[in-house]
Amino acid sequence: MPSDFILQVRWTLERTPERLRGLVTDAPLETVAWKPSPAEWSVEEVLAHLVQTEEVHLDRLRAILEGRTITAFDQNEAVKETSSWMVMPTQLMDQFARARLRSLPEVEKVRDEQLRLMTNHTELGPVTMRMLLADWAMSDLAHTRQIIKLLIQPFYRELGPWQKYYENSTFTG
Repeated sequence: MPSDFILQVRWTLERTPERLRGLVTDAPLETVAWKPSPAEWSVEEVLAHLVQTEEVHLDRLRAILEGRTITAFDQNEAVKETSSWMVMPTQLMDQFARARLRSLPEVEKVRDEQLRLMTNHTELGPVTMRMLLADWAMSDLAHTRQIIKLLIQPFYRELGPWQKYYENSTFTG
């Protein structure tokens, strides 16, 4: 039986596509395209980033298993490339869900004893399989939170005096 850690990673990765689909399906296009600032991502860009990084995470998993060095990935530069994709958020969700379905069988093969496998990352130095899986699950949850924060903004801006009740919320501002 896999460790609780592996089970938790699998649980997170398996559920993210449907969790995100529930958040963005039928969302107004202006909402998913809105950016808080030029340096921050829109919901569309977060989804495009998830599509891109799914392959990155899978390649990193394979690199650790094969003992190959992991090269750094500049997510800000990569997401700029997605501006030419010109696809609907539901299409991005479909792409992400398909990519995740390709990745999950590889994640499910990871055994507890492989969590200690280590390789070198060109920017971060030594990394283990456990660290990679933690990053993958953390990325899913952090980007889910990021999307929720973006979807909250149109309402937060209209709260008037009720804003004071949300001032300490990590989802506002």
